[in-house]
Amino acid sequence: MRPLRASGVRPLREWGMRARITGLLGAAFTLVTAGIVADWWWLVGIGAWVLIAAGLLEMVYRP
Repeated sequence: MRPLRASGVRPLREWGMRARITGLLGAAFTLVTAGIVADWWWLVGIGAWVLIAAGLLEMVYRP
């Protein structure tokens, strides 16, 4: 693993797949929750597609 930058955060291209999948799951949860609270179904739909993308990445890049 490469050392961290001075800010303590690695660049996006050096993140592992687990971190990307976790980020997508967090984004999906946030979008779906915000869509339900605001009663905006298009936002729930976007969150559902993000969740599907995270699931596909999990299946394809399983260690």
